[in-house]
Amino acid sequence: MDVVFAGKSVGESTYERLPKNGFRSRTRFTMGASSIDTKVEGRVVDGKVVRYAATGQQGPTEIRLDYVPGKLIYTLAGKKGSLDYTLPVDIAGSLHPQLTTGLLTSGPIKGLKAGESRKTTAYLMDAGSEVPVTVTAKPGRTVRFEGREESVRRFGLLIGASEIEYDLDSKDEVVAMDVPGQRLRFLVKGWEGLFDDAKENHPELSQPIYAVERLSRLRMRTRDGVTLVADAVRPRGRGRFPAILERTPYGRETSLVLADYWASRGYVYVAQDCRGRGDSDGSWDPFVNEGKDGYDAIAWVARQAWCDGNVGTIGGSYAGVDQWQAAVERPPALRCIVPQVSPPDAMRNLPYEYGTFYLYGALWWSRIVAGKKADLTAAMRDFPNPLGLQGLPLNAVDSAVLGEPNPIYQSWLRRTSLNDWKGFDHQDRLAQANVPALHVSGWFDGDGIGTKLNWEAMRHAGRKDQWLVYGPWTHAFNTTTHLGDVDFGPNARFDLDGLTLRFFDTYLKERSVGLEDVPHVQAFVTGANRWVALDGWPASTSTFETRYLAPGALASNPGESGAMVYTYNPAKDRAKAVEGSTTKVDLPAKGSYALFKGEVLTKPSAIAGPFEVRLFFKTNAKDTDFFATLLDVAPDGSMRAFGIPGKLRASYRDSLTDPTLLAPGRFYTALVRPWDAAHELAKGHRLALLLTSSMFPAYARNLGTGEPLAAARRMVPQRNVILTGTATPSRITYRKLW
Repeated sequence: MDVVFAGKSVGESTYERLPKNGFRSRTRFTMGASSIDTKVEGRVVDGKVVRYAATGQQGPTEIRLDYVPGKLIYTLAGKKGSLDYTLPVDIAGSLHPQLTTGLLTSGPIKGLKAGESRKTTAYLMDAGSEVPVTVTAKPGRTVRFEGREESVRRFGLLIGASEIEYDLDSKDEVVAMDVPGQRLRFLVKGWEGLFDDAKENHPELSQPIYAVERLSRLRMRTRDGVTLVADAVRPRGRGRFPAILERTPYGRETSLVLADYWASRGYVYVAQDCRGRGDSDGSWDPFVNEGKDGYDAIAWVARQAWCDGNVGTIGGSYAGVDQWQAAVERPPALRCIVPQVSPPDAMRNLPYEYGTFYLYGALWWSRIVAGKKADLTAAMRDFPNPLGLQGLPLNAVDSAVLGEPNPIYQSWLRRTSLNDWKGFDHQDRLAQANVPALHVSGWFDGDGIGTKLNWEAMRHAGRKDQWLVYGPWTHAFNTTTHLGDVDFGPNARFDLDGLTLRFFDTYLKERSVGLEDVPHVQAFVTGANRWVALDGWPASTSTFETRYLAPGALASNPGESGAMVYTYNPAKDRAKAVEGSTTKVDLPAKGSYALFKGEVLTKPSAIAGPFEVRLFFKTNAKDTDFFATLLDVAPDGSMRAFGIPGKLRASYRDSLTDPTLLAPGRFYTALVRPWDAAHELAKGHRLALLLTSSMFPAYARNLGTGEPLAAARRMVPQRNVILTGTATPSRITYRKLW
């Protein structure tokens, strides 16, 4: 089987049948800086694997597994051990397609009709782990193979968050394995007709006609004399081409996995290590220097002999926000940007969201980037001591959780005002970024508030050359059609490659490729599980609605004066799920929240952001937090969140630069903005608003005393009163799509 990544052959996978019911499988391929070489060899008796051995190298990680009946001996990431173990009936291979044949041809699976599913537990032979698997039969196809018509059966496997499709021919051989969320495909030669890639059906777009070459260790100097290092992949030979720049703190090699895709289509793809990262010199202060450094890098790229003077930028997460920071500086050569899952500034998401400190996220991310070269494997490892999150003061929690102090985390704890973030305070200056942008995010993206705020800033500045894609995705955008136990359907992924190519062809090559006909906003409506094309966000066709908070209810008018009272005790209250990991909502302890339910719907209704929750409140403490979550309440009373909660530390209610503590017992107003979402509530369902004062341990507790964040230890319960009625009309506003 040919291993294909983003349309390019990167390796091969082979499978052999050996004497005495033996088998041998080997998969080798390279994507950017990641090389994988894994082997599995064993023996089958009466349809069951009775022994096998697996070895593998996935980047720096070594895997060795030896199985004999009743025992598994393993070496995983340097750890050795053995355990008593019997293989389950269902066997699979994550990178060895033929090893999954037995699972797909077993009686319970083979008998599935299109659309039917079966759940099982499968053992991944090349990973040494049992995983829950959902197998779904999909409509079969007839394709031409070697001049004849062949019938093919297709199955979809959901393994964790990974979705994989397998195609089997009439002999029950796996002829293709496709991982669309990773652009990875295994394919037996001759079966290319199984796939109909949307981007290949647009001849007006740049086609992959160029051979490519790599330029390594390109050096530039910033205005203050710091040397930054980049690599580039360009069309081979002479010529000047538009350039696409990605600047990253994670190692430029990780950014080059799609470089061949762009270079083969007539672009130079440049990946640069940010200041103080990888091979670049200088001192790294996360997010702080990227505006000026980005401006200098864009100007440097435009001057190179292989560049025609037109530069665009691309990248996700950190490489998304650094595009906006550079765009605010207005480099003359910058023609367009593609910020994906981009955070906003320091006080609106990470490390603070409107004053609430993102404790879990700060520790998780600062651990990954603690060294000059990022340790991306840390993203998948548990904290050494997760119970350390419960400790105080916060300036000791990094040592408790990670085993050592983290300078980035410690620095962030000290910067509690937007005034402390010179360089990472660009959000209020976004109107200066007069540049076409393709915004990409998901309803469950942990940095999705950045896309929300960036889009709003461009809309308020009157920018017409903006496009927006919102999918049902987490931060790993466009890679899955599921979140936890929720299936958003097979169309939940989007042809982002095709849209991005159309965008760059328009603004970097000045080609007429029909971008003006593409809807400016394409949003996935959860619940209805379908995409809608809109003229803006909010859509001009949507209607503005207000629901007023009343004791236990959401009403169409303010009604009589009333109040909802709940008490948050930071010494004992906990959240039950990490934000963005599931849509299920279990209510916290009785008396520690306020819940407002709307009327039962007599027909389906889709509501969308931007959302605003205006609160009239008082509290007995010097400070408190508010977390506002939008819920879909089913007839059986079960509740699911749609989108991500809005957050506010009350002392930051009026200013992100000069927080002011509360006077206990005094009335205040606060605006909490849940993140963007578009969701259809079914007939018989209700809209609800959940207010709490804790999302700990994801977010640090508000101790209620107003003492400095880093060193505070003393905790006081906070009795919060939400006032309702005509004089104090606490309310939620949103848009209704239908």
